[in-house]
Amino acid sequence: MIKLLRTVPDKACWVGPRAGVVEEGLSRKDAVGLPGAWIPFVCTLFELFGFEETLMKFYYQPKLIEAAIYHLEMFILDLSRLVLEASKGLADIFWFGDDFATDRSMMMSPEHWRKFLKPTYKKIFHLAKSHGRKMWFHCCGTFREVMPDLIDMGMDVWETTQVHLPGNEPKVLKREYGKDICFYGAVNTQQTLPFGTPEEVRAEVRERIRVLGKGGGYIVGGDHTILPDVPIDNVLAMIDEAKKFSS
Repeated sequence: MIKLLRTVPDKACWVGPRAGVVEEGLSRKDAVGLPGAWIPFVCTLFELFGFEETLMKFYYQPKLIEAAIYHLEMFILDLSRLVLEASKGLADIFWFGDDFATDRSMMMSPEHWRKFLKPTYKKIFHLAKSHGRKMWFHCCGTFREVMPDLIDMGMDVWETTQVHLPGNEPKVLKREYGKDICFYGAVNTQQTLPFGTPEEVRAEVRERIRVLGKGGGYIVGGDHTILPDVPIDNVLAMIDEAKKFSS
């Protein structure tokens, strides 16, 4: 599925983040992706120890963080194996994610990310690849410092691409990473979708496709969950404009 999106420059597809391409004429197999387990390591550490305590423990109790991540890793890898084996032949994508960034930067240093988190992500990515799946990875915010690490590990799709954040400018992302990954999202769910007009939504969709979709490698969608306060006319405008481009 991702190969199609990358290599057909005049085609845009509408998808759900845990489904697959939704397009007439596709079989169920063609239209399905697969969610992994939403057990984000960083967020789970926050729940275990508290937000500030977790970030401090990276510095003064690193062994405790290592132990907690180890037990989470064992559970998630076992669960992921079961999911991947049970869905053999039914899905093209494996979905996983974590949240370690904010609208401004990463929550921890890149060095700590590479020391404590990268080895575990690498195992999950490898497991998905060993089952022939594309790796769809969720992380909000801006984390350009470690984007090359994620790409090197095998990330195929980045969800959710929030291009209104400093450092996530569409032209920069496309230039730096467009040859390696597929972008998902980029239509602003904080401003344009809830507060814009349908025509403003359409204009943003066209611009995102023009930049991020050049040469393929872009999946149109909201850059995060579409909440109940978003006018339905704006949601329909986003979908309709994406379909117009692909028709």
